[in-house]
Amino acid sequence: MLKRNLYAIACCIALTAAHGCQEKQEENSWQTSVMPIRCHVSSVSGMSGNRSLIESNDQLNQIGITKGEAIALWGDFTFNGEVFHEFINTPLTCTTTENNTWNYHDYTRYWNNHAQYKFRAFFPMNAIGNKAQAADAASLNIDYNTETLQEDLLVTYREINTDTWNLEKAVPLEMQHALATLKFVFKMEEGSKRTNSLTSLHLDKQLKTAGRLIYNTPNVSINSWHNLQTSAATQLYAWANSGINFNATTQAVAYTTPQGTTTTMGAEYCVSNGHVLIIPQECAVAPTISLTTPTKAYNVSLGTTQFTPGKQYIYTITVRDDDELHITLRIKKWNELDSSYDINF
Repeated sequence: MLKRNLYAIACCIALTAAHGCQEKQEENSWQTSVMPIRCHVSSVSGMSGNRSLIESNDQLNQIGITKGEAIALWGDFTFNGEVFHEFINTPLTCTTTENNTWNYHDYTRYWNNHAQYKFRAFFPMNAIGNKAQAADAASLNIDYNTETLQEDLLVTYREINTDTWNLEKAVPLEMQHALATLKFVFKMEEGSKRTNSLTSLHLDKQLKTAGRLIYNTPNVSINSWHNLQTSAATQLYAWANSGINFNATTQAVAYTTPQGTTTTMGAEYCVSNGHVLIIPQECAVAPTISLTTPTKAYNVSLGTTQFTPGKQYIYTITVRDDDELHITLRIKKWNELDSSYDINF
């Protein structure tokens, strides 16, 4: 049974309303609260020892330090039917520091009473760059190409009504994985005395490799991938290695480079412990993979056409002594893990 834990990046966002006022206003005007806005960001993940799929706040923190990554956050509020952009169409960005906190250097803002707030965020801002467009907190479009970018994409959205929300509480912003992953594990059949070797693997053309996530209000969904694009390459996520040995008790994992081996093609896909990030989609036919051992080449159907955001598709391929293959699929959610660092804006 999968073990699931929740990790939280305790996120303290201090926001000062640009239009608010501390004094009592007329009935048709808002009144600024004395309480700063605080957000509690939680994220789902499930990898270890890699830099591309976010598992823990330790990893998130190190990515921020070594790669300069950032979380992007938009915030709007509505009062009497009029929308006010807290961040003037530009997201707040928080980046990590050496003392294990995330910081944004901005003047302080506070809640406005009798207002409806919207918050929208994604990670990693720096890696996505100009591929993300948002007019305000109600709209976020992200163009993503998995052939050129293998970074975990996390998104979140939340609405808060200050008439019903306890302003002393942190706003829960639950991030979700917007992509899916594939992983391929090889072994010999039980009882076999043979040692085999995996030398290459690629997917064929059935998968789309790029698309646009339209993460908008009111239909906020990480399933909203559009404009899916077919790669110009004939071999998708092509990977080759000098040879990863496997037998009945020792497995080989594609898209890795174990000690003593050399990856000669597709090193850009060897950043997530064998997991390759893909665009969520439904294929017309089940995708196929092509793979080689030192003595034989294979073409194998993956047997499924639906790939869902936030899911890992782990294929175990067993080679029999007569060189025939048996493939099994396990679909699992990315785990939720615990963390407790602060993000200070």
